[in-house]
Amino acid sequence: VLRWLALQRQVQFANATIIWEDTYRQLPPEIISPVQIDVQNRNGRHYVALQEGTAEQPEGLAVLADLRSPVEEGDNLEAMDGQLYMRARTGFESLLALGLDKNTDWSVYPESLELLVNVEKGRFTDIRFKAEASDLHGAFYGQQLAAQKMSVFMSSSWADLDRWLGQRDWQSTAPVQSMAVMQGVKIGAGQLWQEDLFLDRLAVELDGRGRAWQLNTFLVENEELYLHAQGNWRPDPDYELGWLDLQGRLEHVQLSTLYKYFPDDVGEDVIVWLKAGLQKGWLEQGKFTLQGDVDAFPFQSEQGKGYFDVTAAVRDAQIDYWQASARERTWPVLRDIQGQLRVERAGLYGTFTQASVLIDPASPVQATKLDITIPNMEHDSIVHIDAQSHGSAASYAPLFKNSPLGEMVNHELDALRAEGQWDVPLKLAVPLQAGKPVTVAGHVAMQNTALRVYDYLPPMRRLQGRLYFTEDAVWAENLRGSWLGQPLTIEKGVAYEGNQPAKYPGLTFKGSVDMQQARPWIPAMWHERVQGRTPFQFVLNVLPSDVVLTFDSDLNGLIVDMPLPMQKPAEQRWPLQLRWQGAGPTTSQLSVALGRSFYASFLHDTA
Repeated sequence: VLRWLALQRQVQFANATIIWEDTYRQLPPEIISPVQIDVQNRNGRHYVALQEGTAEQPEGLAVLADLRSPVEEGDNLEAMDGQLYMRARTGFESLLALGLDKNTDWSVYPESLELLVNVEKGRFTDIRFKAEASDLHGAFYGQQLAAQKMSVFMSSSWADLDRWLGQRDWQSTAPVQSMAVMQGVKIGAGQLWQEDLFLDRLAVELDGRGRAWQLNTFLVENEELYLHAQGNWRPDPDYELGWLDLQGRLEHVQLSTLYKYFPDDVGEDVIVWLKAGLQKGWLEQGKFTLQGDVDAFPFQSEQGKGYFDVTAAVRDAQIDYWQASARERTWPVLRDIQGQLRVERAGLYGTFTQASVLIDPASPVQATKLDITIPNMEHDSIVHIDAQSHGSAASYAPLFKNSPLGEMVNHELDALRAEGQWDVPLKLAVPLQAGKPVTVAGHVAMQNTALRVYDYLPPMRRLQGRLYFTEDAVWAENLRGSWLGQPLTIEKGVAYEGNQPAKYPGLTFKGSVDMQQARPWIPAMWHERVQGRTPFQFVLNVLPSDVVLTFDSDLNGLIVDMPLPMQKPAEQRWPLQLRWQGAGPTTSQLSVALGRSFYASFLHDTA
């Protein structure tokens, strides 16, 4: 039939039916109807036009062949030049039946297709392909992929395309140029990511040369992310998934969504921490590098197989690094963070030059240096926080009430009030695996500080020195000030739940009481009866679920004007000990020992 058509000057078919029988793939016949066909053979020109639909309403499939040869060559195919053109519009299932295997995991609704092939001297020379489709669903290397819209473009010489499809390397020919743009993209969770990814646009422009790819453009975009890159991929016999080299820019990504883009290799505990901890802010103007064996990504355990790095500026971030459970005291949230975040291999490194420590929302403390790192996000992940901050003592005081620091002293400092300036370096190590202990190390550097621990006791003033703390203990070094106008030193330390008593015998306050200065704090009836000045020692200790306060003084220098036997001159020593501690869930006990002959005990119902 085709030979007969080639010999006719002109043949036209109106409203014809074409039945395509695919005996090779043993598929049911495909019927194309109605079809309009126009065949012309005149003066060395061979013209064929096929259009699905009617002349008034063309649709579906369109095929055009327009070939010319010198008259003297006649029907010699090797002398023909021209073009072959194919176009299809919405729902061209008939065209899919001609070239695509229906036994595939992919489903797509085709909307338009154009194919142009140039012919010179009877040979195909160049090919251009353009297609648009919608409702794309399928799997790529096991990764589920869907898109609302897709556009594909390909351009190449026929010889290069043939070599490329045959995966044969060559040096002196042009590459196969391809471009694909997908809109409304969904990348399914489970294969590479723990959550579905939704992208507004995914675009790829690449050149294929032999078995290698030159990636001219790789673009990913949605409301929270904009990334573009360039690079190349080549097969390598040593690496199953080949060697990838990408360089690019991360224009911006919303910090609260960053966890979505970490691969499934990252531990689930890290993903949970990133999701809950990175609460606000942006990564901007970032650069990234990915080089190496794709199968070894992110190259933490096999560093010889590649390198991965993303570095970007951080703007207006808010980070909750502790993430306490309900009703649990927590370390303060960090906000207004500015600086830099880096992901290198499987490590995360944040270096920040500015942050507000939200101890008291009404008066946040400013961090002058802040580092947050997770050295290995794949295994045994630990969040390390290294912060240095400076601010008013009043802004720091709620830390004892609102953070785990207060638990170390059984919440005895919850009502602490402070004045002055503090510098507070702090280091935390927070394991992300459940059940592993948190480590804390830091100190409070006090400058001209006034502290008032209990409302019924005079404040300590002009404190200078350092109060250190860890997850196990609190202790003082070179901490001095005044109390009731007399010098005061604070030394030694207290361990949580009374551990290591030899090393931490108790936080010890040493000074003297001047009864003249103490008059505002004692009843008036004692003003004339007790006079003078006497040294004392006050010790704060922490036992399991209890705090023990001990006051010792020999009362030397104190004059007591009371009836015998309670009368005492200044030079006489009367050893006095007051001991305050819990005696039950709602009961406190004050024990008094004076000399060797007077003992008393008082119970206080705190309910």
